[in-house]
Amino acid sequence: KVLIENDSEKAVTVSLDALMINDYMMSSFLYETVSAGKKSNATFEVFDSKLKDAGIENIGKIEMIFNFTNPDTYRTEYTSEIIELKTNLYDSMDDKPNDMGKELVNNNGIRIVGKYVDEGSIWGNGVVLYIENNLDRNIYVSAEELSVNGYMIDEYLFSDVRAHKKAIETMILSSSDLENNDIETIEEISTKFTIIDKDSYRQIFTTEEISFSVN
Repeated sequence: KVLIENDSEKAVTVSLDALMINDYMMSSFLYETVSAGKKSNATFEVFDSKLKDAGIENIGKIEMIFNFTNPDTYRTEYTSEIIELKTNLYDSMDDKPNDMGKELVNNNGIRIVGKYVDEGSIWGNGVVLYIENNLDRNIYVSAEELSVNGYMIDEYLFSDVRAHKKAIETMILSSSDLENNDIETIEEISTKFTIIDKDSYRQIFTTEEISFSVN
């Protein structure tokens, strides 16, 4: 829960630019418009499943970056620095890498590990990945030219991983493509990963084709 106090002379919309728990990137949503001179109580939530995927039971550190936007022009007027909150579980928080699986990339400070195939996602079948960014800059991680069992499959992966943070992400596979190619069991996956600098949008590197299987 957050209390937003707007002591300015114009309305503002407050949103989350990024949320990190125990150094893991987390998905959440906050979009609260507060009129001039007013206050608002708001809440943003984190799915238990995302915490479980990261191996987090004891939450010791919460880091947030907020955007402040003009609700009339939709222009961002200010983005905060990282705001850190420590809980009373800080000294015992779960922050170890949940990196069990097959290492796919370990290059220039970036690690990607294939963990398992998720067949129960609301978005469809997906490949769960552990991503670790040891660089001093924020990155995006994407995948392209993906094939499953030798058949080209549309996929979605566009992961925002801040400097020195970790993420558990799911690379979503097109259910219709799997069905059209009569793929019931995902045996072999091939893809290329591209690492992009978030701020300049320049490519840092693209891997060669990587083939792997995860159970």
